[in-house]
Amino acid sequence: MIRKILEFFKDSAVYGVGQLINKVLQILLLPLIFIYLNKIQFGVLDYFLSLINILSVFFGLGIITGLQRFEFDRKSYNFNEVISSSFLILSCNLIFIIPLLYFRNSISIFLIGDDYSFDFTMVILISSISAFNSIPLGVLRVKRKPFLFLSVTLTNFIFYLSSTYFLISTTNLNYKSFLWGGIIGITLSFFVGLYHIREYLIIKIDFKLIKSMLRFSLAILLTSLTTILLSSSNRIFIKMASGFDELATLGMASRFSNIIGGLILAPFTLAWLPYLNSLVDHSRFQEIINKLFDYITVLFTFFILLISLFSIVIINLIGGSEYASSYYLIPAFSLNFLFLSYYYFFAGALYLRKQTSRYIIIAVIVTVFNTTLYLVLLNVMNIVTATIITSSSYVLLFLLAYHLSNRMFEVNVFKKNRILFYIAFILLILADQCISYYSNDESILLVSKLIITTSFISIVLLLRLITNKDLKILYKTMSNKIITNNI
Repeated sequence: MIRKILEFFKDSAVYGVGQLINKVLQILLLPLIFIYLNKIQFGVLDYFLSLINILSVFFGLGIITGLQRFEFDRKSYNFNEVISSSFLILSCNLIFIIPLLYFRNSISIFLIGDDYSFDFTMVILISSISAFNSIPLGVLRVKRKPFLFLSVTLTNFIFYLSSTYFLISTTNLNYKSFLWGGIIGITLSFFVGLYHIREYLIIKIDFKLIKSMLRFSLAILLTSLTTILLSSSNRIFIKMASGFDELATLGMASRFSNIIGGLILAPFTLAWLPYLNSLVDHSRFQEIINKLFDYITVLFTFFILLISLFSIVIINLIGGSEYASSYYLIPAFSLNFLFLSYYYFFAGALYLRKQTSRYIIIAVIVTVFNTTLYLVLLNVMNIVTATIITSSSYVLLFLLAYHLSNRMFEVNVFKKNRILFYIAFILLILADQCISYYSNDESILLVSKLIITTSFISIVLLLRLITNKDLKILYKTMSNKIITNNI
C-alpha cells in the first residue's frame, strides 16, 4: 500500500515542479513590486492579474482535462485527433475575443471606472495565449515527458521575470511592465511547447470526438470557472465597494497563500486523476484513499502553518511594511487551498464514474451562493467581509463534493481524531495571530512561532493521523529505493 502512496507523491513532485516555478515567480516579483510600485499601482496590477486568471480558464474551455480523459480512451480515438480537436475547439474563442477587444473601452470603464482599454487588451491576449499553451503542457504531461514539460514552464518563468525587470527598471511603464513581461513570457513558452509536441501536430479532425470532448470539457469548465471565480471575484467586489488600496492588501495576502497553491495543490491536482485511474481496481483501494486523505491533510496544514507564521518575516525583510496588515488574512486564504484540495479529492469519484452532471450542480450552487453573498453585503463590503465570503464558498464547494461522492470514497471527514486535529490547528493559528497583534518583541515572536510549530507536530503524532509505523515504512521504502538507485 505504501508503495502506491509513494507513487502518487512521486508523480505529484515531478509535474508539480513546473507549477511551483510559476508560484515562485510570484514571490520573486515581490521585491520589484515593493521597490517600483506604490500600493495603488499594485492594486491595479492585482486586479488585472485576477482578470487574467478568470479569462485564461474561460478561454481554456476545460479542454486540458478533456485531453487527459480522452487520451486514456485509446481504443476509440487516436491521440493526434484529440490534440487537433483541442486546438480547433480553442480556436472558437475568437467569437468571444473579438467582441471583448471591440468593446474593451466600455468594459474597462464599467469594471474599473476609467479607461484602461490598452491594459484590457493585454489581459485578453495573455489569457488567450495561456489557454492555447495548456495544450502543449497537457500533451507533455500525458506522454510523461517531465523535462520537456519543465522547459516550457521555465521559458515563461525566465522571460517573464527578465522582461519585467528590464522594463520596470528602465522605463516609466510601472505596473504595465508586468503585463508586457507576461505576454513576452507566455508567447515564447507557447512556441517552445509547440516545438516539443511537433510530432503530434497532425491535422486529423473527428467531429464526433469534438462533440464528446466539448460535452465533457464544458462540465469541467464550469467547475474550473467556479474555483477561479472564488479566488478572484473578491477583487472585483472590493474595487466596487472601496478602491485599489484595500484591494492591494487583499491581493498581497492572496499572493503569499498562493505558495500553498504552487507547492502542494498544483502538484496534487496534476497527479490526482491519472493516479486514481491506476488505483481504482486495487484490492486495498479504500484503505489507501483514507491514508492519502490524512497525509494530504497533514501536508497542507503544515505548510499553511509555516506560511501563516513566517510570511510577516518575508514582508518585513524585503521592505513591504505597508502590507503588514495582509499578514492577518494569510491564514484564511491559505486554508482555502486545503478546502479546494478536499474538493478535488472527492470530486475524483465523480470523474471515475463520469458523473459530469454533478460537477455542474456543484458549480452552479457555489457560484450562486458566492455571488448572492457579495451582492447582499456590498454596502458593508471590506477585506474582512470579502475574506469570510470567499472562505465560506470554498467550504461549501468541498462539502458538496464530499456529500455527492462519498458513496464511492468511504472517507469520514468528521471522524473524531480528524475533528480534534482541525480544532487544534485553528487554535494554533489563532494563538499566533493574538501574540503577533499584542507583542512587538521579535524574540518573543520567534520563540512563540517555534513552540507553535513543535506543538503542531506533536498533535499530528498524538492523534495518529500519521503514526510512527507509517513513518518507519516510508523511511524504509525510500531508503531501499535510494540503495537500489545507487546500485
